[in-house]
Amino acid sequence: MLQNRRIYLPPLSLIGPDALDDLGEELKTLPYKKALFVTDKVLVQIALPKPY
Repeated sequence: MLQNRRIYLPPLSLIGPDALDDLGEELKTLPYKKALFVTDKVLVQIALPKPY
């Protein structure tokens, strides 16, 4: 039998070219200590995200 789960999804998503440029300032305004970055094979192939 499956159990219900609660998932909290913060209301902020940075989307679009150069969205990562704003990430640092956005994170400073939030109380979180960890972040989850999700990507896939296609994004890596087209050089998104850019390595820093």
